[in-house]
Amino acid sequence: MAVKNVTPEKQYTFINLPSTHVVQKAYFDIPNNFVYALQLYGERPTKQAVLSRAHISEGTIDFQHGAEKMILSDFGHGETLDMIPNSGVNPTFWITTHASDSTYKGDYWGTQIGKLQFDPNSGPVSFTSLKRLASISHAGKLADKDKARFSLRRVDAALSSNGRYLTILAEGTNGKLHAMKLMLLMSY
Repeated sequence: MAVKNVTPEKQYTFINLPSTHVVQKAYFDIPNNFVYALQLYGERPTKQAVLSRAHISEGTIDFQHGAEKMILSDFGHGETLDMIPNSGVNPTFWITTHASDSTYKGDYWGTQIGKLQFDPNSGPVSFTSLKRLASISHAGKLADKDKARFSLRRVDAALSSNGRYLTILAEGTNGKLHAMKLMLLMSY
């Protein structure tokens, strides 16, 4: 297989984001002409997050003028923001949620994966209102239904391009990584 050198080029600049924290994950919804940005929200350490949406434009994307946002309560830090295919103009995302009880490297990390529909008119959204995958440290062949396989520190996930598989990566408090792949049989 031939190796090709590619020089990266900056294509977009985000301005006027609702938080001064780094964008944890961005998602470009090209068919609907939106970009979504997930950030921590509030003074660190914080369990709050904000999901904002702006129209895609050439070069600079302004998250103030005409943009919308959702405040996410007790979601914590996470890098999961994957849109469920064909979920419309106000789409549903897989997202990291349920902030841990204690900080690690200065942040409260998410410990569950949930499904969130973008609704900028909903007011603050609590993680408890989401359908979510909980008890991730109990999952797997070796799991006893009443006993965790490991002590969970954080979790993130990625949706396959066809929307049929969700791969979950969990980190234990000992730093060991645990990967799980789920075939999604449920309807969206």
